[in-house]
This record gives sequence, C-alpha cells and structure tokens, in this order.
Amino acid sequence: GTGSADVRGLKWKVLPAMAAEGVEAAQHLAEGPYGKVQSYSGDAALEEHFKRLVHPRLVVLVTHGFFLPDQPADRAELFDDDPTTRSAFAQGKGLARLRAQENPLYRSGVVLAGANTLDDPAPDGVSVEDGWLTAEEISQLDLRGTDLVVLSACNTGRGAVATGDAVAGLRSAFLFAGTQTLIGSLYEVPDRETLQLMQSFYAGLRQRKGKLPSLNAARLKLIDRLRAEGGAAHPFFWASFVLVGQP
Repeated sequence: GTGSADVRGLKWKVLPAMAAEGVEAAQHLAEGPYGKVQSYSGDAALEEHFKRLVHPRLVVLVTHGFFLPDQPADRAELFDDDPTTRSAFAQGKGLARLRAQENPLYRSGVVLAGANTLDDPAPDGVSVEDGWLTAEEISQLDLRGTDLVVLSACNTGRGAVATGDAVAGLRSAFLFAGTQTLIGSLYEVPDRETLQLMQSFYAGLRQRKGKLPSLNAARLKLIDRLRAEGGAAHPFFWASFVLVGQP
C-alpha cells in the first residue's frame, strides 16, 4: 500500500485465534448463500489478491487493523508516550513522527502478508505490494455489488475527520467503494470471545438467517455462555462488533 512511512515500523504478531476463525469462516460460508469461497491465509494472504477483487459478494478479513489518531504537530514528539496508541498486538515504534496534516485515509487500514518484511529487499525486477492495505487504497476498489464485508480485526471501526475531507475510517472506505453492509469491531476484543461470537455469526449466515439477525443471535449466545461461565456478561466482550449499512 501507500501512505505514511511513519507507521511502517510496527511489527504484527499472529493472534492465536486468527487461523481458527479463518477456517470456521470458510467452512460455514461455503455452505451458505454466498456460493464458492476462495480463501487466502498465511503467506498467501497477499495485498495483490485483495486488489484484484471485482464485485465480490462477500469479503472476510481476519487480520490486524490499524488506526492512528490525529495529533497536533506540537505533540508529535510525545505520541509514543500516549498509552492509547499502544496495543498488545502491535510491537515497535515510529509513531512519533506522525504529522497532524497527513491524509487520514492513510492512517487507517489492515495488514496482510508481508507487512512485517517491509524493509526486506525484493528480487530485482519484481514489483510487490507491501502488505499495508490503507483505507485510501480500499476506497479506490470496485466493490459494487458486494453484499457484506466482515472485518474481524482489532481497532477497525474508528475513524478521523480532517477538515474538508471525508471520514478516514475503514468503514467509510468500504462503503465508498460500494459495499452494502460492513461488520467491524470498535475496539480490541479478546481472541476467545471474538472467535466464539464470529463462529455463531458465520453459522447464522450458513443457515440463511440474515446479517443483522445472525449478529444479534451471536451476541445473545455469547452473553449466555459468559453468564454460564462467570455469572456476568460485560458488554466489553460482546458489544464491539457493529453492523453499518443495509441490515
């Protein structure tokens, strides 16, 4: 992708539940209303594959998301000291040089295969994407006719507004590209609860219950499970995923 070189110093760790959710999604959705499923995982989850999509009916991204809040220029040197900019899944530095005037579309995105090897030289004559798929790049895709995009990733729902510009969040980028409905997380969610909720959601889609009914049923099922395990079900564990667009 293209955008701020300042964020490229981040390193991303594989979440334990990522592979499991990818398998669950492929299995359930292959038997649902969306037809044949093409799955890319691990080193095959390349930015090039994503950018070749034209009018897909469904897109599921199980990966890390990033969102860098706007910061006043005079606070740039303090940016790394702000605990709200740190996350358990992101390691490394390089945020301190973020400029407040930078296009916010470059500050949101998801990471794909190769994101951790940005500094590794490519073979001579070979052009490869960097694995950093920004909201700006997503907004340029042709996703007309795409019924649903699922962003099962950390920090994928928030956005920033620059004066005179469009909202820079991933949600707006996908909707601008033509997506009818998007489901994404508003904050970082524990792996186990995310996997349990999404398993139930995909099962609902397989049974053709619809997008919003499937999400609501998945929330209720997770609430029941949490109460059975500990006697309480704090919204932190089940309220992160929201639906935007056509229900």
